[in-house]
Amino acid sequence: MTVTRRTGIIGGLAAVLSGLGAGCARAAPTCASLAGRWGGTLRTGGQELRLVLEIDAAGVASLVSIDQGQERIPATGGTCSADGVKLVFGSVGGRLEAKQTPEGALEGTWHQGTALPLRLDPLIGDAVPVRVAPPQRGSLEREVPDARAEANTPALAAAWRRGERLEIVSDGRRAVERETEVTDSDLWHVGSITKSMTGTMLARLVEHGTLRWEETLESALGALVPDMRADYRSASLLDLVTGRSGLPTNIAMTKFILYPREEADPRASRLKYAREALSMAPEGAPGASFVYPNNGFVVAAMLAEQRTGTPWETLVRDEVFVPLGMESAGYGPPPSANARDPANPVGHRNAVLGGRPVTVGAGPEADNPAVLGPAGRAHMTLADLTAFGLAHARGLAGSPDALPGYLTAESWRLLHTPPSGSDYAVGWVRRSDGTSWHNGSNTLFYAELSVSSAFVTSAAAATNWAAAEAAVSRALEAAEQEAVNSR
Repeated sequence: MTVTRRTGIIGGLAAVLSGLGAGCARAAPTCASLAGRWGGTLRTGGQELRLVLEIDAAGVASLVSIDQGQERIPATGGTCSADGVKLVFGSVGGRLEAKQTPEGALEGTWHQGTALPLRLDPLIGDAVPVRVAPPQRGSLEREVPDARAEANTPALAAAWRRGERLEIVSDGRRAVERETEVTDSDLWHVGSITKSMTGTMLARLVEHGTLRWEETLESALGALVPDMRADYRSASLLDLVTGRSGLPTNIAMTKFILYPREEADPRASRLKYAREALSMAPEGAPGASFVYPNNGFVVAAMLAEQRTGTPWETLVRDEVFVPLGMESAGYGPPPSANARDPANPVGHRNAVLGGRPVTVGAGPEADNPAVLGPAGRAHMTLADLTAFGLAHARGLAGSPDALPGYLTAESWRLLHTPPSGSDYAVGWVRRSDGTSWHNGSNTLFYAELSVSSAFVTSAAAATNWAAAEAAVSRALEAAEQEAVNSR
């Protein structure tokens, strides 16, 4: 919706107030202790205006109206404290009074002839507040079964977290030919979303001093991979996991299918895999072009294994799953010992004819070889997947609820900041609205995860038939919206 300046809330109501507001100073306030950016949506009379409050390092406050040509309105008076703000915007006759919430938002009232509720959530980088639809009671409860039925997928589930609130909606059957229904505690394969977990583990090792993002493959792997092509020697660890190393996405299928589906300790296989990958002709120059990094994450994980003497599976468990409370997380297809009454959703492939789902099962054939684990082989409940996402949202937002000492603010930012000219960070795609997202599939399951640092929320959706991508995207959008609208 386009809102003109003549009828906009800020500009249109400017004439209602004749002064700057009772009890407010007329000198520009100093708010250095609250330096940062907050965004939200102001609503009245069917109109919406997205607003951004900016306080720079010098403590100068201003309000930016996104939908009115990015008009910047300086604060002309008021006070700031650790509890919140009372700011006057004399040029439009407006006043903002807001308290700071435990999650770092500013919640209160915009006064401009009338009092309107306004919540401003923390923003990072150049993010702008998304348009927020009015709350729709039970929207997720409607969208998940409707999307599942339209896609004809056996099962679909979606979830969101905000603060201590967790909502999960599950619908359908664990296997298409069985009557066993999915539950909110079922395990889902998350495919390449695993990359964001590998990236988080690597960030922990960097902070421990075990790895360095800037170290080159020549210095890190030259002795282990003596036949490495010269093209890759200048690439860095960070290049590997942001798709900037030049490595092709995968090794040749004729070699890939020879790796064991399951291995108790895949370290030797990953070293062999890395040597094969680093002998391939590049698809791009290091640091110059993006190539989706399946190979990059396997090579990076192999380096971590060699440096620590510990398999990737154990590293991710110790550095990610355990500290973030992801008790359900594991590797490979979700376990289901009884095919007649599966304990979890099982994966489905497309029928040869008819475009319908056919059960594959839960054995080794239901997932990629173990060597590919760092790029896409984790499973977990949606409760644990969104807990992982919320940890990232809190870390990015600098929330007081962020796990103390887990990662520094610099590391959180690095994991979600793509190299120049790209939207792919360290296992996260940075979307235009400032949220971070990734999807994943082992060709049988399909899942999506997103996090918002602006609203400090996390949302996820998953299905057990990879052909139903559109249904998952629809369910994720509903979960994201419900999380944003929750209070």
